[in-house]
Amino acid sequence: VAIAITVAVHMFRAGTGPLSAIRADWKGFWARPAMAIAAVPAVMAAAGYAAYPLVYDVGACPGAKDSGLCTEPMTYGDPAARIKITEYSDYQCPFCAMTHFALRKAVETYPKDVVLMHVHFPLDMECNDLVDRPFHDSACGAARAAVCAERQGRFWEMNDHLFTHQKAIGRDTFEEMAADVGLDVALFEACMKDPASLDRVREDVAAAKATDVVKQGMVGTPIIYVGDESMVGALHWEDLDQHLRQKYGLGATP
Repeated sequence: VAIAITVAVHMFRAGTGPLSAIRADWKGFWARPAMAIAAVPAVMAAAGYAAYPLVYDVGACPGAKDSGLCTEPMTYGDPAARIKITEYSDYQCPFCAMTHFALRKAVETYPKDVVLMHVHFPLDMECNDLVDRPFHDSACGAARAAVCAERQGRFWEMNDHLFTHQKAIGRDTFEEMAADVGLDVALFEACMKDPASLDRVREDVAAAKATDVVKQGMVGTPIIYVGDESMVGALHWEDLDQHLRQKYGLGATP
């Protein structure tokens, strides 16, 4: 706001309008080749971030909810599997959605070897005291919705629905989502009002805060642990598959 006011005052005093000011800045910018070249990576990074959900099908659920692999709440796959993957994730984070379905695909591809555990780490001031400004303002509510779905034995259905319909997440949409995944809406609403559901999310946040990554100052998502090895940021299925095959000697992807 301060910058906008300063620019407006300057243009008023100089007797110029916004268009002429932009043209002058544009000419001045390209008159400095070093500055222009340095700005290209920043522009490409910003464009890539904006285009990520459009380029990658972050809603491509592997469709395994009827495969019998949901053996424990918030655990996907065989609990006895030797490769344990833990995801610390936020339902309003587009990179988390892409990464999550890559992790689900790992369990689908290597069901005897890989198990996935989901831990809530919403970047929302409501339940995460590491966040000191408004950011994902419905992420704590989304995590509570998943917790309440877990109480009715449909955590993974709600989990996938939230990731697949990120743009629809809001405080007034959770009941509709509950109906979409087949929950008893009355019980769901009571759970969402129960402070215990928020406490359950805060327990997960505390678990995230205890990780080495967060202790080192990283407050972002997704954070992935494959065994005791941490990975931060978006994770493609191809990269994850290559890592699992190289480090753990798993067979080639079917």
